[in-house]
Amino acid sequence: MNKSTLISLVILVVLAAVGGYFYFNSSNTTITTDARNFAVKDTASVTTIYMADKKDNEIKLVRQPSGKWTVNGKFEARQDVIDNLLTTIKMITVKAPVSKNAIENVLKNMASDGTKVEIYQNNSSTPSKVYYLGTADQFHSGSYMLVEGAEVPFLMHIEGFYGFLNPRYVLFEDDYRKNVVYHNKPQSIAALSVQYPMAPENSFGIHHAEGGQFQLMNSQSQPLLGFDSLKVKDYLNRFQKVNFETVNTGKSDEYLDSLVTHATPDFIIALKDTAENVREIRGFKRPISEGHTDLWGDSIDYDMDRMYGLINDKEIVLIQYHVFDPLTVPLGYFRKEGE
Repeated sequence: MNKSTLISLVILVVLAAVGGYFYFNSSNTTITTDARNFAVKDTASVTTIYMADKKDNEIKLVRQPSGKWTVNGKFEARQDVIDNLLTTIKMITVKAPVSKNAIENVLKNMASDGTKVEIYQNNSSTPSKVYYLGTADQFHSGSYMLVEGAEVPFLMHIEGFYGFLNPRYVLFEDDYRKNVVYHNKPQSIAALSVQYPMAPENSFGIHHAEGGQFQLMNSQSQPLLGFDSLKVKDYLNRFQKVNFETVNTGKSDEYLDSLVTHATPDFIIALKDTAENVREIRGFKRPISEGHTDLWGDSIDYDMDRMYGLINDKEIVLIQYHVFDPLTVPLGYFRKEGE
């Protein structure tokens, strides 16, 4: 490298440094320490997170005294989704400033497609942090964000993580929803009712009796003698982990409402726990279009793998036969062998 080239390089470096100084300190911008301050380091003190976009999607997450989080006051949130969001809130940091030439477009996109994020700490009614989440950069290496009140956005990321941050700020209720139907240990079950409207003779009930024992009842709620108590205990153990597949059924609310209103359920399971909470699910066959056949080539009208489940008369989900077949046994299943 000759002397003139070296001098030119030094001049360029100095000009770049001077330009950077005036960019970040000029009076016509609001780039300050606060404008870069997106992270909340003490996420244990975060008690509410509110997020909303321009498409009327909004999520309010509230930490309960138990430590669990609720979603829009409706149901308990999946802990893994909450943990991912809290980690993001804590770890986000500036990846790069936005060039002056790009600021206008970034802000314009943020105004039309951005998400507002409000973070509340220690049960305060005033947010400790408010910022706007915009789009990802062209390389999907980070997301543009703007602190409320600032004029200059930044490209934000998490150190050691390559990717944009938008998927971590989940705005849809269903993505927070646990797929739990029943997670009950036998000792937590006070009473259980299993009804088959199209075969009522197979219906039965199980009641928690004194001394940790269980009483089997027939469809007329009459106690039965001579049943296999080991089969009852094994059956109750099956309620420790019963999940639905998804809330995304692929059908409109109108179609599903009509189905569960007019169709007869295959089964109705109602479980009351020792805290007097009752959770019921009704199972309905899932119609399918013409042209489907079973393994033997015979035409079928219903899905052979999945059903619709109506939980507590409110929520329609997809459930799988292989999950519910062990629960939908007939009354005769509990007879002792040879009787």
